[in-house]
Amino acid sequence: MTNYTFVNYKNTKSLIPKEVWLTAEHLSETEPLFMTEHLVDNDGKLYRRYRLRTCDPTRFVETLDYDIECPHCHDQLRLCGMAVDAMTHGLYRCKRCDDEAERRR
Repeated sequence: MTNYTFVNYKNTKSLIPKEVWLTAEHLSETEPLFMTEHLVDNDGKLYRRYRLRTCDPTRFVETLDYDIECPHCHDQLRLCGMAVDAMTHGLYRCKRCDDEAERRR
């Protein structure tokens, strides 16, 4: 599991992920907004999924305002799963990376 913090490009709603070597527990205490990468195995194909998280309780609709860049191909991430709780928000996927995973097998 890889964790990412964000660089906010020119104070817009565009978030560019930056890989960090800190644990999710540490980030949940220090970073207002961060993302955790999960690998999902579907019939032998590995897909990357990203969970947006906050250190303070935040409404899910407030997190939908951001345009999040994929840390691997720099395409835009798309929402594919709902929030778990007030600090564990939407699950995101990258269509370009998913298409590449489909072609690998």
